[in-house]
Amino acid sequence: MRETFQHRQKLVNDPGRSVDILSSFPRFLDTEGLVDQDFPLLFDDDTSSRLLQIWDLSFEPNVMEEAKRLTSTPELRRLVQSAESPPGSDLDDATKHLRNQPGQQPYLLAVGRQKSKIDRFYITMDKRLIPCKANRSLGAFDELFKAHFVFNLSYDVALVNFYTFLQTTVYNIDVGKMKESPRVKDLRARLLNQPVALSP
Repeated sequence: MRETFQHRQKLVNDPGRSVDILSSFPRFLDTEGLVDQDFPLLFDDDTSSRLLQIWDLSFEPNVMEEAKRLTSTPELRRLVQSAESPPGSDLDDATKHLRNQPGQQPYLLAVGRQKSKIDRFYITMDKRLIPCKANRSLGAFDELFKAHFVFNLSYDVALVNFYTFLQTTVYNIDVGKMKESPRVKDLRARLLNQPVALSP
């Protein structure tokens, strides 16, 4: 697949052909780790491994602290509880799930018999499943983030600030080039203990 990387990049950057990417390269649908293989070819190994290297040591405690300061909602409490819980299938059920979903893409699909015992993670794209190499949610999310670049996908409008934060703060991609909301700038400064640069 490395040999066809340049060709894939031409396809995903051609608006008329980008929808054919999974048909043209079906190995993404049955081979784990291909997204992780392509991402360092776009950037470098340091950028590719950044989230998994710094999350547990640097970001997780600060993010959890920030989350606990937010106005409590049932969703937020559920997410915090899930994040503080220790990590703990049916492909047919996953396929049924895809049939009933709108064309929303990409997102993670966790497959397992119980929420506490996830067997596999998939990135869903164009109602297809791309298997993740990772067996933990953080690693699967890392692959999901990278899929945006590997397949030249836009961030979901509702999540653009979140993904921009990760892109600039965690992965250090296009820092200073991306349009960031003031909240993203402020959060990055607090998490990294840096002063906030005020714009005129």
